[in-house]
Formats: sequence, structure tokens, C-alpha cells
Amino acid sequence: TLKFDELSYPEFLNAAMVFSKLHERFPDDPLAGLAGLRAAQNYMRAHQYEEAIGLFDEVVANEEYDDREIRSQALYWSGISNERVAGIAAEGSWKQRGTGLNNAYQIYRRVTFDFPDSKWAKYARGRLADPTFADIAEKEAVERERMIEALKEARKR
Repeated sequence: TLKFDELSYPEFLNAAMVFSKLHERFPDDPLAGLAGLRAAQNYMRAHQYEEAIGLFDEVVANEEYDDREIRSQALYWSGISNERVAGIAAEGSWKQRGTGLNNAYQIYRRVTFDFPDSKWAKYARGRLADPTFADIAEKEAVERERMIEALKEARKR
């Protein structure tokens, strides 16, 4: 399958560029959001994660694309891309790995808050249950408790 992957990268990159051009040239078209999503997914498949994340963010930021399906899907795949960036960084910089995982965690949380009834939120909850995110979730819970205690103390005064 490695040989197949190597042969498919140029095709994914080509598809990404075509969808990206459609997205740029026809921003008001009803299918513009879908074109942006498909461009980003193909960049992701071609292992161009930074480019993919940028396009996913662009799709998520445009609230005119749809009420939940395209934007929630873009958020989810942005989380996956951030996880993959973290996986690549694991070979080099621990700080970059931590940043990638933190970004992925925050993105998955956002999917579950912004689009709680979508199937992408369900997938995001599945990713959040992964042991990879256990430390981040634990630190978040401790910080939340600390904030609650600080609010209680402030109310007593």
C-alpha cells in the first residue's frame, strides 16, 4: 500500500488545487463551502496538513456556507489534521507535538459545543475519549475546579 500511497499523492494534490480554485473563483456559489471542504480534505490526503488546516479554518469561519454539516465536518477534519501534525512532530519537537495535540483537543471540543447534534460531534467525542487526550482533559478539569473555587471565594467577600 505504500507504493499506492506514493502514486496517489500527486492526484490528491491536483484535486485539492482544482477544488481550491473553484472555492476562490466562485465564493458566492451554494457549493463554495463544499468545494473548500473538498480542497482541504485532498490537501490532507496529500499530507499537506498546514494547507489543509488553513482551508478548513476558512470554511469554518464562513457562517454562510451552511448551518452545520459542512462547517462541523471541516472542524472535525481540522482536528484530525492537527493530530497528524502532532504525530509528525513527535519525531522532532515535543513542544510542537504538544501544540498540535492541544489544538486538536480544542477543535474537537468546539465541534461538540457548536454542533452538538451533528454526526461530526459524535466522531469528535470519540476522538476526545482517546487516551492521547487524557492529560489535556485532566489539566482542563483541574483548571475548571480552580476557577470555580476562585469564584466561590470572590462571592464570599
